[in-house]
Amino acid sequence: MRSHTTKDRIELFMQRLGTAVSTEGRIYFTGGVSAVLMGWREMTIDVDLKAEPERQGFFECLPRLKDDLDINIELASQTSLCPPCPGGRIAVGSSPGMGS
Repeated sequence: MRSHTTKDRIELFMQRLGTAVSTEGRIYFTGGVSAVLMGWREMTIDVDLKAEPERQGFFECLPRLKDDLDINIELASQTSLCPPCPGGRIAVGSSPGMGS
């Protein structure tokens, strides 16, 4: 069983993911990780995420990050995300670009 995921681990995951995937894209978090990042919870069991678009290197780096950071990573389906508002997408929260 892997460790619970705290805000520090999520931020480290985002930095390491940004370094591993060299092209721009967006990562959408859902589930408990969103609650941790918003400060509503201290930890979560796993990191549910969706990449858009799914850039080269994204899937390849996930097993390594999962093991290195001792976290569970789950791929979220489009249906687990909030539907976009008319006229475009609205982010609930955002972080500055991570990576190199």
